[in-house]
Amino acid sequence: MPSARVDKRDNSPDTSSQSNSEPSPPAPPTTWRVSHILIVAFLIPIVILQCWKQGQHLYHYLDIPTLWLRVNGIVPEEKAQIDELASLLDQIYSTLANMTYLPSSSIKRGPHSIKTTNAAYNSQISQLLSALPYIDQPLPDKEPWLFETDFVDYTDPKEREDTRDPLLCEGQYMTPSMIALNSIGVGWSVLIYDFEGNKIRMINALEWSNSALDWQPLLDFDRVEARKRRDMICHGDDIRQFWEDLPYIEAPFFLRDLLQRYRDGDMIPWTTTPEMDAKAYKNLLLQHGWPDTFNADRFRANLFRLQNRASPHGNAKAAHSLAAELEGKPPFTSPGLIANLKQHLLDTFTQLSTTPESDSETKLQLSFQHERLSLDLARRYDELHAAKTLIARLCPAGVCVKPEDVASRNCLNVKKEHAELVARFQRGYPEETECHWRETATKRSRRTFLGWRRKQFWWAGLAVRECEKDVRAEGNGVDLDERQRMEEERMSLRDCESGLAGCPPKKLPLLLSTAGSKRRSLGWSRR
Repeated sequence: MPSARVDKRDNSPDTSSQSNSEPSPPAPPTTWRVSHILIVAFLIPIVILQCWKQGQHLYHYLDIPTLWLRVNGIVPEEKAQIDELASLLDQIYSTLANMTYLPSSSIKRGPHSIKTTNAAYNSQISQLLSALPYIDQPLPDKEPWLFETDFVDYTDPKEREDTRDPLLCEGQYMTPSMIALNSIGVGWSVLIYDFEGNKIRMINALEWSNSALDWQPLLDFDRVEARKRRDMICHGDDIRQFWEDLPYIEAPFFLRDLLQRYRDGDMIPWTTTPEMDAKAYKNLLLQHGWPDTFNADRFRANLFRLQNRASPHGNAKAAHSLAAELEGKPPFTSPGLIANLKQHLLDTFTQLSTTPESDSETKLQLSFQHERLSLDLARRYDELHAAKTLIARLCPAGVCVKPEDVASRNCLNVKKEHAELVARFQRGYPEETECHWRETATKRSRRTFLGWRRKQFWWAGLAVRECEKDVRAEGNGVDLDERQRMEEERMSLRDCESGLAGCPPKKLPLLLSTAGSKRRSLGWSRR
């Protein structure tokens, strides 16, 4: 029987045959390897672009989770920073609205649809501009903000363009991570917010310093050095180094401190005057329950009365103001016109004495200037003498207004201001202002403006009713106001006759006849 054939196959590789054959082609790349290559090739340009736009070092972007979030938006820490800044500004604006400084309907809260195609903003600032609240004030009478600057509204394309040069010096000093939180107004102090580091710096565009705030460490900056560095701010080469050297305040600390100052009444948004200073505003706020039990209507009515109360100098108000300006007394802080003229006259005389005789042209000019200043000084002394004479006549024993007449005079002045407020609104505004308002105002801002005007009228009317109630309670009426007005008219006629004040000759007989008829109607005897 033939034996079964066993087929024994050797699975070991044949080295002799492989050594003589050509090498086999490499295996095709796997799906994971292709994805890895594409991801790396996609992420490297993005990292380079982000580093170039924001001026930061590469190691800030080496964290892979952070990089993935940045590609798809912003990291959670930056989102929290944006939300905190927007929340603090919203609380500040709401506090101003609760103070009745501005209408609550004027606050525009985010998110806003702002297309920042300008390369001047980075991605974080673009997100911040969309989240911040703004004040809608395209009104004929805008209210100022901090240190009498203006609110800024980044939803307006023109304001976005203007705020890239907030110091008005035509320089490229704003980095992509910076924005201005206000715009230059009367105060000229600009808050510069830097997203990198969450910092706020303040620059005064008149003094080129940041000494306008009393928060530390801003006061540590040398004002003289700031003036010297004006060119560096506007046209400097190493602008990043300048911002790093400039003192700053952490933005959350600054805004929380500002908010607390408003709530405590230590910071007042209204423009102060010598007659109505910050202390008077604070006392009035606290008297009406600020901030917890605040009676806004009563506060605004009494504020209108205080802002428009009659002068304590009575009919001698103009004379007192002229004398204070000439002598440098409060509310004027300068040495006075007379003191300035005397110093100028002394300087001119010194120059005239030291000028050689050979320089005849200069001596002639200085002599003419010396003579002109001497005449001007003599005229100012005559004005001061006339003002003091009138004060002595109208304010015997230093009393210009009797205590029992104060309430009646104040009420008369409040009525006058209320009538002027109504007339001004009915008369409208200058044509150029009205046209600009019609072009920029939306329906929302028009409703805000009209509603705010109605509130102001109501507050002024409430002030008139309250002051009339006080006058009736004291037993003084319109007769006293009429007698005071007639007394003022009679004294002005005496001043005309004595030469203390000007009086047109053609109007003198009419004034005399009018005054005489009113004297007889009030039972006065001719003197």
